[in-house]
This record gives sequence, structure tokens and C-alpha cells, in this order.
Amino acid sequence: MKNRLFVAAMVAVSILGTGISAQNAGEEPTVEKLLQRLLEARGGAERWDKIKSLRIDGTWTAFSEDMPMTILRMRPNLYRFEHTVLGAPSILAYDGSKAWMQGAMYGAPDGQQIEDSWERNVIEESPFVCKLLDHAASGAEIELVGRQKAEGKDAYVLEVRLDDASRETWFLDADTYLETKRVSMTFDLFSGPGVELEMETFYMDFRDVDGVKIPHREERHFGTRYRVFEAASIEVNPELNPDLFEVPEQKEKQEGEES
Repeated sequence: MKNRLFVAAMVAVSILGTGISAQNAGEEPTVEKLLQRLLEARGGAERWDKIKSLRIDGTWTAFSEDMPMTILRMRPNLYRFEHTVLGAPSILAYDGSKAWMQGAMYGAPDGQQIEDSWERNVIEESPFVCKLLDHAASGAEIELVGRQKAEGKDAYVLEVRLDDASRETWFLDADTYLETKRVSMTFDLFSGPGVELEMETFYMDFRDVDGVKIPHREERHFGTRYRVFEAASIEVNPELNPDLFEVPEQKEKQEGEES
């Protein structure tokens, strides 16, 4: 169990080089070391392996309105985001193989699988510990391209090449090794089908929760959109029913067949 997550990431990651100047080459850590330090900064593999589920309660900001939210996570990669959109109860979720949505604002009052490009947005929320470590474990190519300022602090810059030919850029704080910023692409449901925009995600307010570090605030900027996710409380290892993550219409169909 010990260091299982990190070992998996190290086996899968492909290192392309450091991409930094010769005079600093001896001073900069490798990609492997940066990922190890990130995992350690987050609490370490041994502590994370003991956490099987998470419940995050707080608020999210969208359309200039603060609204209540609950995020449920369950290993290996189950995800459920309960929230309101302009006063309407809504859910975005991932059952480990399919992303789905429910809510009048999404045009799915009874719940349905997401079958367009927006599915990627939901699946990207599912990694249990950290998206960057998930990329490494899945075999993505990761390159250290140097150091830059991010939010006024020195940061290591990692470029990630994904299987679908898209790319992400991650910034790790040079002192804490925690995530500071991520630049990626996202689909905006409310701008129309297939509308893809560059998004900046900022990770803030890391706090200790049962020995692991979890950001309590995320800010996302894409186009004219501004989203904030702020945790008021985080519960470790709550009892969660796996049925919560299943597509409602699929669950009802299975229950009908059994009866």
C-alpha cells in the first residue's frame, strides 16, 4: 500500500527532458522528483490510501450568484456535484465510465447520460487526489519547461501532453510544491455545442484535513465566465452509497428488470 499512488505514477509517466537552461540544469529537480514532492506536500501516498471517500460542502459562484454545493467523491474515481443553477437543483456526476447530468437548467429533469463534448468537463473532475498525479498515472507525457511567476510566486512549469493531443500547463509553487495554477481547455455548455475555451484554474487555501492537504478554494476563468468553488467543510471517509453515482434512468431501468 505504501507509496502505491506515487509508484503507479512514476511507472506510467514519460519524461521528455527539463527544457531549462544549462546553467540551471544542475539546480532544478526532475519531473519525477517534482511529482514526488507534490504528493508528499499533499500528505503522502500512505495517508491518501486510507481515504476512500470525501464529502465537501460549501458554495460555488456562477452567473454572479453564490449558491450552495456538495461534492461527493468515492474511490477509485466516482464523482457527484450537487448544486443549484439559477435556483434550480442540479447534478453533474461520473460513475466511473459515464458522465451524466440532472436538472431543468441542463434540459435533463430526470437525469441522462452526457453524450457530447461536454462530457469531458465532468470526467476531468473525477480524479480522487490530484489531476496532475492522475495524468502521470495514466501515462501522459510530462515535461518540465522551466520556472515562471504564478500569482507573484516562483513556480515550476510542467507541460502535459494528453492522449487526445490536447495539452495542459501546470504551475507548482517552488517552495511548497503545491498546485498554484492550471491552464487547460474547457467546453462551455451555455455558449453552445462544441464551444471550447481556454481556462485558467487557480488553487488556493490549502488546509490540513486528517493529515492531507486539500485546496478549499478554486477559481476558474474562461471567456467571460468566472467560477469559484469554496469549501466550508470537508468530511473524510463518510459512508456513501455507490448508487448515488449511477445515472438515474439506468438505475430505474435495472430496478424495473429485477422486479
